[in-house]
Amino acid sequence: MLLLNTESECARNILVLVKALSQLDNFYLIFKENGDYTFYLSVRETFCLQDFYNSRLAQLPNLILICDSAQLIRKVEKFGMVLTADCSASGIGLKTMQFLALCSELDIPVVEMQHSLFQYGIHYHAEAKSYAETISYGTLSESINVEPFAEHLLSFYPVTMEHRHGTVMGFPKYHLNELQDPCYDAGYILIISDFNFESCSSEDFCAFLGCIIKAAVAHPEIQFVWENTSSETVDCFNKKINLNAYENITLARSDQMLRLLSPDSLIKNASKVISTLSTALLDCEAYRKNSIVFKCESVLQLFAEINSCSTFSNSDQLNSFIESRELSLINTGKLIEFDNSKFRNFVAGTFHICSKPKHDILKHIARYSVLQSINDCSLN
Repeated sequence: MLLLNTESECARNILVLVKALSQLDNFYLIFKENGDYTFYLSVRETFCLQDFYNSRLAQLPNLILICDSAQLIRKVEKFGMVLTADCSASGIGLKTMQFLALCSELDIPVVEMQHSLFQYGIHYHAEAKSYAETISYGTLSESINVEPFAEHLLSFYPVTMEHRHGTVMGFPKYHLNELQDPCYDAGYILIISDFNFESCSSEDFCAFLGCIIKAAVAHPEIQFVWENTSSETVDCFNKKINLNAYENITLARSDQMLRLLSPDSLIKNASKVISTLSTALLDCEAYRKNSIVFKCESVLQLFAEINSCSTFSNSDQLNSFIESRELSLINTGKLIEFDNSKFRNFVAGTFHICSKPKHDILKHIARYSVLQSINDCSLN
């Protein structure tokens, strides 16, 4: 049974809605440093429960995992805020959008915790536009207005907003008092690829893949560890070419031991990092890693958001980086120390418990349940 704190003086329940567990570690300091709030976690995708219990997040007494979505719906009005992540409030899926619409109808603030390097509301990089042009967001079957579902934005880096409230609270993993340069040289070069096949052209994908293969062949004495953002990416790689045929390339998600390590740990222990444009650049910058970024033509306009970045676009440039002894440090201009007071001030001015009459609340929940039933029937 889902038990929520409902006493008037200490009812500080915040719902955290994420697509996958991998997004949560970015918010560790938020949970840790706000023990007077209780965070209830709902994960929209199937995951291994043991992965959660093996993480440091499971040690936090104020972070509670919700496994029964039905109980969540019945008590949704007890939450004073909904925190979403990874643009969940602007186009992850129809069911999620309908749930956030229910929260808005109940006057529960919906907040996007934005940890992407790029523009809010832009999931597909190839269609990047100005903030003023992102009023509507197209999905497969409909166009959903972004505004009603995320009234507020919490950003982990400085942003310029034209029409949206933004609160910069810092990058949670980065804490000057805790995060030290480990000075490790594990002997492997880490490859981080973040390819969304609806945003990156096939030419860019093949160019990146070709550069990595040529570099691995040219340097058989070096071990390359490849961290992919999704299993779909791994499948696509293996359809193009069998990467397992190269003894010095290891796919982290396919290795039984490496898959247990977080991307953060892989970055911390690497000697060098080869990356595409992604949030991994923040970790590279935090750990002062010798890094280089693939200059993908289909997202070229987004390089303007990075202050300083060493890039490569062909195998010769990549080989020069691998063979060089000079440091190539990433400077995104977006990495700032976590400031919990920003989060506290934001929540203090935004947190709001639903005050609608009980019969109105039940009416909204019933309508939402009908929509979910219709969706389930259409899928079957």
